[in-house]
Amino acid sequence: MRNGTFRLTTVRRLGLLLVLITAVLAQRDASFAGQQNMRNTARRHMPGRLLVKFHPQTSLDRIDSLVAEIGAIRNGKIDALDIHILQLPTEGAEDAVARAFASQPEVEFAEADGLVEPDRVPNDPDFPKQWHLNKIGGPSAWDFSVGSPTVTIAILDTGIDAAHPDLSWKMVPGWNFWDDNSNTADISGHGTAVAGTSAAAADNLSGVASVAWNCRIMPIRVSDGNGVASFSAVANGLVWAADHGARIANLSYMMTNVSSVTTAARYFQRNGGVVTMSAGNQGTFDSTSDNPYVLTVSATSGSDSIMSWSNTGNFVDLSAPGESILTTSRGGGYGLWSGTSFSAPIVAGVAALVVSANPNLSASQIQNILKNSADDLGPTGWDPTYGSGRVNAAKAVAMALTEIGKTSITRPPLDAIISPIRNPTSDATSLALNPEASITNMTIGSRVNVLTASERVAKGLNYWPDGTMGVTRSGSEYTFFAANSGSIAKTTGTADNPAVSVSIASMQIQNPKHAYNYAAGGPVYRDATTGNLFMFYHAEIWDSNAVNFWSLLAMAKSVDGGNTWTDLGEIITPNSFFGEGNHEITGGTFTIAGEYLYVYFRDRFHDGTEINLAVARARISDVLAAGASNDVTAWNKYFNGAWTEPGMGGVSSALESGNPGTNYMSVSYNAYSGKYVLVMVDPTSGNWNLSIIESLNGLTWSSRVIIETESGESYAPSIIGFGEEPRDSGQQFDVYYTYSLVGGFNRWNDAVLARRALTLNGPTAGDTTPPSVSITSPVNGGTISRGSTVTIQAAASDNVGVTKVEFYIGNNLRCTDTTAPYSCSWNVPSAKNKTYTLQAKAYDAAQNVGTSTQLTVTAK
Repeated sequence: MRNGTFRLTTVRRLGLLLVLITAVLAQRDASFAGQQNMRNTARRHMPGRLLVKFHPQTSLDRIDSLVAEIGAIRNGKIDALDIHILQLPTEGAEDAVARAFASQPEVEFAEADGLVEPDRVPNDPDFPKQWHLNKIGGPSAWDFSVGSPTVTIAILDTGIDAAHPDLSWKMVPGWNFWDDNSNTADISGHGTAVAGTSAAAADNLSGVASVAWNCRIMPIRVSDGNGVASFSAVANGLVWAADHGARIANLSYMMTNVSSVTTAARYFQRNGGVVTMSAGNQGTFDSTSDNPYVLTVSATSGSDSIMSWSNTGNFVDLSAPGESILTTSRGGGYGLWSGTSFSAPIVAGVAALVVSANPNLSASQIQNILKNSADDLGPTGWDPTYGSGRVNAAKAVAMALTEIGKTSITRPPLDAIISPIRNPTSDATSLALNPEASITNMTIGSRVNVLTASERVAKGLNYWPDGTMGVTRSGSEYTFFAANSGSIAKTTGTADNPAVSVSIASMQIQNPKHAYNYAAGGPVYRDATTGNLFMFYHAEIWDSNAVNFWSLLAMAKSVDGGNTWTDLGEIITPNSFFGEGNHEITGGTFTIAGEYLYVYFRDRFHDGTEINLAVARARISDVLAAGASNDVTAWNKYFNGAWTEPGMGGVSSALESGNPGTNYMSVSYNAYSGKYVLVMVDPTSGNWNLSIIESLNGLTWSSRVIIETESGESYAPSIIGFGEEPRDSGQQFDVYYTYSLVGGFNRWNDAVLARRALTLNGPTAGDTTPPSVSITSPVNGGTISRGSTVTIQAAASDNVGVTKVEFYIGNNLRCTDTTAPYSCSWNVPSAKNKTYTLQAKAYDAAQNVGTSTQLTVTAK
């Protein structure tokens, strides 16, 4: 770095970046002195810091290359959101760099780590009556619910005064994401006032009342000493609050259009929670579109008019009182506060009452209740001033209570078969399947998630043997593929409600090299770098007498969005891979999970007496690289070597053993739950019933669950999709699958669609001993060089075996290592005399977790 500009390692792809940076830095240098003493109320940034989310197919090597091109370093990650924190070599050009970086095809979004002030206006010294509680119908709501101590509201703010008499007994542990420690004390007073507005103690003969008396409060500090919060601290805070049981989160900052915060709010919502956010106090109309993952709240007066300083716009969902709100103050007192900062926590408190009245409600149900129960004050229906109306606690609680009968069982109980269902009709929560020789109409409802967590990598939809569907998404456009009979159909839907119908006609893989008996398609993968599509599919090759056959995994490529396909031939032939014996890749038994392609085989021993499940895996990048050569012989030779990792290729599991010819199976990966699910025909039950088996790693499996099918005999099972991520106690999730009744191949058309709720039991039942782990370097209490790269080393052992070690800097996951010796490379920030806490966690195959002693180091 020299003269305030970047020295780029390469400018091939970011040639414009240097010009942008130089211009911005020059402007900054010219005006910096005059800005030194100004308190800027517009958005500012954490110096030199970017928040970047890459498309999930992007390899770590490619990420490192892109980061190096702009002279930055990776300085942490919000792991649950897959958002990388980048530190630039200098400050002042954050927005320019973010815009240039966001233009790269591998980048989903990039933004400067902005700083935002809380949405408040000056407080008043008077102590009038708490008019707002009567205005929203609080006393009537309290006849039914004053809040439950099992419901927690996370307050993402300046911290909270935990010694305040109306707050002290209500606090649960929180975290400070500004300083990365457990000190959540209030440094400006704003957070204490916000917390008291939602959930201060009441009916205690002192102080003030609040909306949700008995609910708990989780302090999440996201700001500096001036109350200014950063995007990264808020995003981290929402994830932490969701993971630690908060059902409601209040954010009294205007961050509706911030990508990283939106991603975190979505995570919070998918954990069953509701996020409330203030609309802002600039008195302007904001054209920002609605954010479906937060409830944005404008402010009203005692006469139900909108406050002159309250923002309005398309993003407003609700309104609530925001003028002269009497609430708790730092230091044990009480005071009047005004602003949308205090409208949002009123809605948060009402949301907590709703959850207390009916804890089985989903996040979307809670939001709908709050909107549908609000008092419509503006034009009929939603409007950009009041949103759906001014919140009404009494109506909301009453509506929540009427929903109990509908939501007391939000998911089927464990191992309860909800189906079989024949020809289910199309609605918001089912899959429509016409059991003919070919798929003619399939509808994907909102409960069946056929996409990965990122919604950009294809997830297979299987219907075997007549065809397999795959789907990719680009923006709001979904493209569906059928491997052996079906044409492409494109339609538009949304990420949360992809209820779209697809008509399938005919499609053939172009230029086939072999006379396949059939080609059962698998997942479709989109290469983020080139945009090309790759379909992995199963094929059987028969001899000239149609007597002997072998099965293989092959790959097809499309460079035009799936309109035409070029067959690339075999990737792997099981007979050559596993050696002596009869080995088959059965339909649907391969899946994409993260960076890997997993292939599952029916591994029949050479004497023909038993079939086991065998598994091999390879990195997608390696598969595509090998496929580019179009050399079948080389591929087989390559994968015969590369796929035989210890515990991977060539390993059979006796758990799946059975009679020859009967173990038909389908494997798929649920990206939301992080679980692999195997459905197979299981002869061990006495009939050809099905079993469902689960795995955390795709390699070792839990105990089987026998499914008593309609006739006691079944054939050709196929997983077609998963419900939304597990959010109930016990981590249940839905599996949707089809099977056919036994009775010969002519019964294939008699398809049954079923759904089952599962809870993962763990792949190695009986192992309850956690691994032991310790950090061996650096040493506790030692010093490290700021701005340097430090290697953290750990030693770990287990009675069965360690599967991975995670390294944490403070509360943030820094990196994961799966092979010994375990280590993590950490780019130490340049802050001087900053103390960091380090910790490691070790996991085994049974998901037992061992945690190291926490140590501290100081950057000098």
